[in-house]
Amino acid sequence: HLFTVFILSLFLTIALVPVFKRLAFRMQIVDIPDARKVHLAPMPKTGGISMAIGAFVPMLIWLTNDHFVSSVFIGSFIIVAFGLVDDIKVLSAKQKILPQIAAALVVIFLGGVRVNCFGDLVPEGCILPDYIAIPFTLFVILGVTNAINLADGLDGLAGGISMLSFVTIGFFAYRSGNMTIAVMSIAVAGAILGFLRYNTH
Repeated sequence: HLFTVFILSLFLTIALVPVFKRLAFRMQIVDIPDARKVHLAPMPKTGGISMAIGAFVPMLIWLTNDHFVSSVFIGSFIIVAFGLVDDIKVLSAKQKILPQIAAALVVIFLGGVRVNCFGDLVPEGCILPDYIAIPFTLFVILGVTNAINLADGLDGLAGGISMLSFVTIGFFAYRSGNMTIAVMSIAVAGAILGFLRYNTH
């Protein structure tokens, strides 16, 4: 069913992007060109909503709800909601980082996500205690999030990097039998590819 997840998220996003694009121009949620921008005409800033819906719908259909799945939905909702606010009214760096911290903490404490082992990089059986693992996990989540944000300078760049990352994560999740992560990864990859249909030259 991973192929079905991928196809559904792909075509949902492809169908929704034009709808939200028209809504963006109607509500003036657009990116105005300036000296730092590559584009020459106002561009709609609602692609994230289309991708979020495209990714969430297959997850809601195929995933069994538990603390981890709930934490991902809650954290993602926080990011999407504040992303929309940032598109309408530009937020400061501090205003952007606070919802990212909140979303990460939801996943860490409600979802039980911890980076507490480095595999073969450290001696066998070396597990980080929570007082180190929790702040380190928060640092990793914020670091990856903002690395992708900073990479978003050319059409399709951040999307391409993210899609390749999620396909890789989905592959390893499938090989290890973790179908929850596999479905999430493939759903997001499909949504990104649907968005790239409109975001690449």
